[in-house]
Formats: sequence, C-alpha cells, structure tokens
Amino acid sequence: MTRWTPFLVLLALAVGCGDDDVVDPDAGMRDTGADDASEELDAGPVDPVWDCSETGVDVYTPPDRLRDFDESQRGVVVRCGAGTTLSVETVRERAEERGYDGPELTSGASVTFVSYRTERRNGEGGFSSGTLYLPDVAGAADLPLIVHVSGTTGMADACAPSRARFADLERTLYVLIGSGQQAVFVPDLLGLGTPGPYAWLEPIEAAHSVLDGARAALAIAPEGALSGQILVSGHSAGGHAAFAAQAFQRSYAPELDVMGVNAMAPVWFDTASFGLLLSQSNYRIDSEATGWNVVYGAMYFIGHSVAYEGEARGYDFIAGDRRDATRTLFETRCLENPDGVSLREGLAGIATQVAELFDAGLRGSVGNCAFLGICDEVGMTWRERFAADRPPLDPDGPPMWVHLGTDDIRVPPSSMVCPIRDERGRGVEIDVCVYDETNHNVLARAAAPFTVALADALAEGAELPSCRDETMPPNCTE
Repeated sequence: MTRWTPFLVLLALAVGCGDDDVVDPDAGMRDTGADDASEELDAGPVDPVWDCSETGVDVYTPPDRLRDFDESQRGVVVRCGAGTTLSVETVRERAEERGYDGPELTSGASVTFVSYRTERRNGEGGFSSGTLYLPDVAGAADLPLIVHVSGTTGMADACAPSRARFADLERTLYVLIGSGQQAVFVPDLLGLGTPGPYAWLEPIEAAHSVLDGARAALAIAPEGALSGQILVSGHSAGGHAAFAAQAFQRSYAPELDVMGVNAMAPVWFDTASFGLLLSQSNYRIDSEATGWNVVYGAMYFIGHSVAYEGEARGYDFIAGDRRDATRTLFETRCLENPDGVSLREGLAGIATQVAELFDAGLRGSVGNCAFLGICDEVGMTWRERFAADRPPLDPDGPPMWVHLGTDDIRVPPSSMVCPIRDERGRGVEIDVCVYDETNHNVLARAAAPFTVALADALAEGAELPSCRDETMPPNCTE
C-alpha cells in the first residue's frame, strides 16, 4: 500500500533534528544588545545607513520609514553590527564538542550580524537576519562564500540560529570556519528572529531568504574579502532551503554567481506525509517515539497556513480550546531549550494525541484526502500545497550534490531515490554521496570536509572531490 510509505518516512523523524540542539544561549556567539531600544534612524523613506563595526546593535528590529518594498529592495541591508570574534582555539574546542576529529582547524573568524529585506511568497516585503563569518588567517582575501542553512531549530524568534548555539548548525559550522578557505554566511530565514511569521518548509520564502542573504553578505563584507562565488549548502530542513534556492536562483537572483548547491539529508520527501499524520487520530504526542512527528506536523500546518492565508489564520488547524496554549508554546520555545524541557514535552502538556490537538473538520478534510484520496475542496487545496513544497529543480541552474547517511532514519537514502531519479530525468545535474554507518545528525558533521573541498575546487576550477560512495538503494519509497 504505497500511500503508507511517505508516512513511514515521517515516522522516522521521531527524534527530531534537535536532540541536543541548544546549549547556553549566552555562550559568546553574539553581543547585539537585543534587549536595548535601538536608536531610530532619521533617514526618511530611503535605504538606511549602517555600520558593521558597531557593537550592541539590535539587528532583529528593522528601522522605520523604509522604502516601499519592490524588486530593488531584495537583499537590501537594514541593520548590521559586530559580534564577538571567534578565536581559532574556540573554533577547535566547539568543533570537538560536536564530535569533530579530523585535521586540525587553522582559523578563527570575525562575526557580523545583519538583517536584510526579502520577499514573501505573496510578493510582500519581509525581513531575515543572519551571520557572516570571515576567516582571520593572514592574507585571506577574494574568498568564495558558503551560504549554509541550519536544520530545524523551532519557530520562535529565540530559535534563530544567530541568537543561540544550536548543535545541528555547529556540527557543520566550525569545520567550515576552521578551514580558513571560505567565508560562511548562515541565514536565519524569513521571520525566524525578525518580524513576521516563519513558514517552515515553505520553499519560496526559504529560497528568497537564502538568495537575499547571499546578496546581503556580499554587501557587508569588506572590499576585496569575497570573490562573489557562492556555494549554497544546508542540512535537513536547511537542505530543503538549498534545493529551493537552486530551483529559483536564475529567476530570482540571476546576478549571483552560484557555483553549486550542496544538501545534507535534505527534507525533500512528499509532505503529504503530514496529511497522513492527521488521519491517525490516536497518534500519541506524549511518546518520545512518536511525539516529535506531531510537533513537525503542527509546525508545517501553522507555517503553511500563514504563508498561504495570512498570519491571522496560522493556528486554524489547532483545536479551538488548545489554540492559545499552542500559539504561546511555538512562539516561545525551541525544539530543545536550555532548561531541558523540549518542544515535544511542552506540546504533550497541551494535548496527548492528534485528535485532541488538531481541529476536527480540517483534520478530516486533509487527512481523508491524503490517506484515502477522498478530497473535498479543502483537501484538494492542501494536496496542491503539498505538491508545491517541491518545486521543479532547474536543469540550467547550478549543479547539485546530495549527502545521505545509511543509518539516517529521518531522511533515509531510499526516500531520495525517486526525487533524484525524476530530477535527473529532467536534466538536473545531481551527484550523490552516501556515507556508511552515518545517521541524520552525524551526517551534518561528516559531510562538512567535503563541503569545504567542494567550495575550494569549484572556486579554483580544480578537480572536484569524489564521494565516499555513490551507491543508492535500487528502489524508491514514494
């Protein structure tokens, strides 16, 4: 019964991307003074003036009186400020904390926080923030830029990767920084940390955040620091954003020199899996084995409702008597939190199973359509949205590399066979690297050295690094 297979892939997401995601949020990655009122810029309706050398800047609150948003405002920097420099000793220590045991890392990095304008799927303007890391090795100049997107951290502003230290990002980040061979920019994605909602796994807004983030990074880098060459990378949900950036880059940001796209365990499976979840009325939230699936399902329907129908409709999928508590939870908590209480545990305190959490009418319409193929108007609307989560990749766009782990139960290699086969059939250039005995979390670290080598080789026009193993399962699971 093939309808069940995507749901089994969703079941494999049970542990979540953030098993130990958050450590001390004040561990020195930034000092932006976000709690202080920022000085209002008196620039009128023009692009703001910013100085990236200033410290204590609240980059997350945009200035007033910006120009009306149009295409010319994509990627325009609105705030910028300096963070705490990372010494090479700190980079080495943090990489080792995340399990790195490869060649010695040789570079620290300057840290710059930035917010910039970007475009929502409906064409309206929004804001994203991010962090630029420039290596501090002597003579570093004319460097390629890796735009790397973190895996899932949550939906609250506090979950923006620039606001705290998250394990998913750090497994990759310090290897990239420590090489000293590239600059690294990490976008937070639209609405995650900045005003407005965050639409998890919505491809258009993710792609815009990534591509406008590259524009912003190029704008704030010191003259001569960057070559303009870009490798887009990402892990898990960040891999989905990287795929989406490939699909839209030539139409949305054709001036960018994107050399390639590098995705680690990208969440590119059929999101109708979340519709199937709604058909499982007794599916437990108070179970470690299954509760994370409900967390992700809630994130999906909240984010996509906002993206398609507006912020006021974001929590329509939640049952009325659980709506306010659920909104408070997702707007204040990350997947994992310094106090040790996870988002799943918080949600289990609101409802114990799917039937209690989600609105019965919407659950029936979308669940029946996904599971039984019996679709009313609402079900068909969401079926179309599920399909839109994987826009066609661009055969004339940047070449792609995909990294998969044989022990990954969240994005198993078998779940990627169909998408890769279909896109190759359309002429998209995709290389696949399969890592033996590597799970979802470890893959973020295991693929980092390849990412460094790939960016360097693409920038130099040199021979590209080879994958450990290009063997894919013979059959797909969609």
